[in-house]
Amino acid sequence: MKKNMMKVFSSTVALSLVLTGCSTNQNKKTRNETKPAVEFKTFVDNGGNTINNAHLKIGILSADPLTGMFNPIFFLQATDYYVMRDTMLYTFALDKDYRLKQDDSNAPAKFHLDKDKKEATVTLRSDLKWNNGQDVTADDIVATYHLMGNPKYVENIRYSEDYEVIEGMKEYHNGKVDSISGITKKDNKTVVIKYTEVKPSILWGTGFLTVFLNKDQIAETSKDFGKFSGAELNTKPLSYGPYYLDKQVNGESVLAKQNPYYNPEFIT
Repeated sequence: MKKNMMKVFSSTVALSLVLTGCSTNQNKKTRNETKPAVEFKTFVDNGGNTINNAHLKIGILSADPLTGMFNPIFFLQATDYYVMRDTMLYTFALDKDYRLKQDDSNAPAKFHLDKDKKEATVTLRSDLKWNNGQDVTADDIVATYHLMGNPKYVENIRYSEDYEVIEGMKEYHNGKVDSISGITKKDNKTVVIKYTEVKPSILWGTGFLTVFLNKDQIAETSKDFGKFSGAELNTKPLSYGPYYLDKQVNGESVLAKQNPYYNPEFIT
């Protein structure tokens, strides 16, 4: 991929593209015995003759506009997730059944589960960086788990009892303690998560976060949860994925630029 490759995601241009695909499938199934009521023209817009400084436009079929809350954990609707899915998500390697693969050093973060100790260890790659050039560290992981359980974030729709298998999470979420005892920073790139019990579903992310947020953006957001949706953590989040979200037209489209610090050799 060229350095200046960019993606534009729009919820307004998808309809004709998707319906065209439906019409084509229908013709194949009926061997052209019936014709679609309306025929749509398709086109490819490369934004130029070369890949340098080109725009790739991707449409999303949706009756609802984008909400603009582009938080990979706390997003509010599927269309916003679709924007992030191919730009800034994916941290761990997965197998063909979408289970977390253990001890894969080629992924942005390595996952290891010790069932006997009831511990999961997350080890970040040394070359994993946010799109501002800063390293992704264990502090980012710890801060993300604390945001998930933060008792002041009363509108959090992602928190559930699934996370209470983490030691100390329930007490922290209930405001009885100031931190989660089961989340331990081992070193600058490693976090150990202690569980009260280890269920097979942890391999599919139950009680386990598969994407992390930037600690500085979390700290700024946590000053006033009443303004959560408008915080940069949601409107312009830092990314360690292949792209980061740069600009948006309210409710309509988003411009994603390539993360210059992303290692294309990462395997997820």
